[in-house]
Amino acid sequence: MWKFVAKRILALIPVLLCVTFLLFVVLSLAPGDPARLILGLEATEEHVEQKREEMGLNDPIGVQYARYINNLLKGDMGTSYKNGVEVSKEISERFPFTLRLALSGICVALIIALPLGIMAAVKQNSFFDSFSMVLALLGISLPTFWLGLLGILLFSVALQWLPSGGVGGIKSAILPVLAMSMSCLAGIARTTRSSMLEVIRSDYIRTARAKGLGYTTVIVRHALRNALIPTLTVVGLQVCTMISATVLVESIFSWPGIGRLLVTSINDRDMPLVLGCIIVFTVCFSIINLTIDLLYGVVDPRIKAQYKK
Repeated sequence: MWKFVAKRILALIPVLLCVTFLLFVVLSLAPGDPARLILGLEATEEHVEQKREEMGLNDPIGVQYARYINNLLKGDMGTSYKNGVEVSKEISERFPFTLRLALSGICVALIIALPLGIMAAVKQNSFFDSFSMVLALLGISLPTFWLGLLGILLFSVALQWLPSGGVGGIKSAILPVLAMSMSCLAGIARTTRSSMLEVIRSDYIRTARAKGLGYTTVIVRHALRNALIPTLTVVGLQVCTMISATVLVESIFSWPGIGRLLVTSINDRDMPLVLGCIIVFTVCFSIINLTIDLLYGVVDPRIKAQYKK
């Protein structure tokens, strides 16, 4: 098990190198001048050129990239071009807000989606099944930003039940969490239903029922565990999608997380902040995928045996 975990962590290194290098190339081709951004529009060309030389912006892309990686290995993620704040400090202050939002959305999605998918499979072709799957289809189809704006118009402007943005307590998190979790919830519910339907029709389920086991026991202890493998795969993908959605949700609801920081840093062409945010997102995606792989072993002992090889 530990050997498998170590291999996956080592595999993260080339992923980070590729991501950061591609970002370096893209940002270097983007319009704008970081030196001009720092000095302002009133600075002379001579001062701007001097600042570019001081920051090493006149060096080739390969040299700049090697310098950044060398500093990153020392724990230095650079300094923001706009406000001069250390990138690691800025990210560490904002990351808990994004983590709180993402974990809340994941919990809400799982608490609602798993029972919904199971009940829809058990009551196949019933009104509950059709109604729940229509709602799930709507959840997948409706864009996250549209749901967020609709929630603000309805619950903040019209009804005035919830705040439209900011961080101030549980009420301020309700709309962002619901907007983030809706699409994830819908995808998990549909996959759980499909997987449960396939398992319920299996021979061993009929055998368990023939032995006199209660229907609830058969569903919970036998069918659900075997149906979780496809569901776990979708959960991993949906969680990654949900974390990506923080870029939109945090911007809509003025949530002070990494997603909103990424948007503002891209607009300001603040390369150190952009790289820092993307690195954090990449590490989060890798940790999520590793966690899902380990959960496969918990659900299915055959997979766990393969990890020990």
